[in-house]
Amino acid sequence: MRLTDRAVATSGDYARSFTLDGRRYGHILDPRTGLPVQSGCQSVSVIAPSCLMAGILSTAGFILGADVGLELIRAQGGIEACITTENARYQNAKVFILCPA
Repeated sequence: MRLTDRAVATSGDYARSFTLDGRRYGHILDPRTGLPVQSGCQSVSVIAPSCLMAGILSTAGFILGADVGLELIRAQGGIEACITTENARYQNAKVFILCPA
């Protein structure tokens, strides 16, 4: 992907997670509970004006879950995102090549 004056960040539990007693646990912790996030998200990718903003929004979106996370990202304006859950894909861009097919 080639970007000019933009940055991309992805947060997800697809690479660092384990399953115990049929429940999946990832490495991202929910600051509200101190426990691994159970939002149903698998990954959140964000294209933003800076790495800091992309990283903050990808992690926040992952923690908040698809609906609330995408609402937060949309409220920032001018930022593109793709949220992949166990059952669906949500995005606020017409084309976002990081979304799996």
